[in-house]
Amino acid sequence: MTKGNSNFSSKRDRESSDLFSKLAGNSQLTLTEVSGRHKDAVESENYIVLDIIEKLQIKHCELNREHCHLLDLGAGVSNIALGLIEHFQGEMTFVDNADVIQKLKSLVLKKNVHTDGRHQFNFVEGYFPNTPKIFERKYQKILLYSMIQYTDTPLELVDQALGLLDDNGIMLIGDIPNVNKKGRFLSSEFGTQFHCDYTKTPLPKSKTLYENQFEFLFHNGANHYLEINDQFIFDVLRLSRLRGFDAYVMPQPKTLPFSQTREDILIYAPRKNYAE
Repeated sequence: MTKGNSNFSSKRDRESSDLFSKLAGNSQLTLTEVSGRHKDAVESENYIVLDIIEKLQIKHCELNREHCHLLDLGAGVSNIALGLIEHFQGEMTFVDNADVIQKLKSLVLKKNVHTDGRHQFNFVEGYFPNTPKIFERKYQKILLYSMIQYTDTPLELVDQALGLLDDNGIMLIGDIPNVNKKGRFLSSEFGTQFHCDYTKTPLPKSKTLYENQFEFLFHNGANHYLEINDQFIFDVLRLSRLRGFDAYVMPQPKTLPFSQTREDILIYAPRKNYAE
């Protein structure tokens, strides 16, 4: 068992933690691979950072001279976390398992940005929501990027994260691998052509890999996180709005590596004070 991660919410939490601990300890891998992406996605990671900055309205903190605190749940050892540091002026709290956090911390400290007076970093070891330290305050920005699929209780995780969002705060659940969206894409002629070009495989005679999204799910269910689907997207929107937040499904820019099969959810906390 990975050190510092005795409190897991589910079996998948434990398996995911062990997987990313193993990746973090492999010095032969690039940061792109350590974060679970294909090696050739390295160039598109810059666009991921820019998309996060825009959706979380990170530049508003600097322009309005506000103190903003960003909570990154499942931060990983990634170019994305390091890229956000370059653009975010304020306090950042990174949460992940002990092995990942130790590796990320060493990389952050090497950048020497912690001494410039514009940054403050907190590193929390553990698997959210079993991380009591972060529940001591609220956060203006919360990021869950490409991590919602690594738990057996994704809706419960979102519910816990909503409780940490400060007044007028923004939460981004990014890079959601919706299996229905992927099925729709691969049952289209364009999606089939795109997939065959990417995998260097011949086009099927039928012109599409699948007749519809449900055939895709039938043949590929064992290889995907089936609970991350259209219904999950609707459930997050419903949960958020019932709790008093505004929530929206957002497309990804075409410059992102999996924009054809993934999507984001943006959640806005209400503005309580008229003078804000």
